Amino acid sequence: MTSRVIVLAFLLLASCDKPAKLTQAEVIKRSTLTLVSDDTWRDVAAVVCKPIRVDACGVEGCKEGKPVVTVRWEPKGGYQRCDNDGCDSYSPVVSHSGIWTELALPQNGMMAKFTADGYYMEVATINDTALVYHGQCERVKNR
Repeated sequence: MTSRVIVLAFLLLASCDKPAKLTQAEVIKRSTLTLVSDDTWRDVAAVVCKPIRVDACGVEGCKEGKPVVTVRWEPKGGYQRCDNDGCDSYSPVVSHSGIWTELALPQNGMMAKFTADGYYMEVATINDTALVYHGQCERVKNR
């Protein structure tokens, strides 16, 4: 089931127009060398992420929107998506691949990826549209 969500996300993204270049203030600093595993997140209580960009992609292509959803992932707990109406909580399927920690919610048509260096991207589907978020995260350490 997880592979279906990833394939769906890939197909939707493949049909999107090339996104506009991020402004210098929006450039995300990330390393291509920091591999992740369960140990990466051992001392982390939560990863709190704010988007800097969202694109809504459908059959007509992609259009940049106003990012309003923030996310919070607790490595020993769940995944939350929050907006002006409150937060929804989920129990993700978590895996690691290279520099990415990947979360999947196949029952909800959603997936997210995090690097150890503070970058995230999320794909959430609504009807026949994929919302593609990119942003930065901060770690909240265990006390």
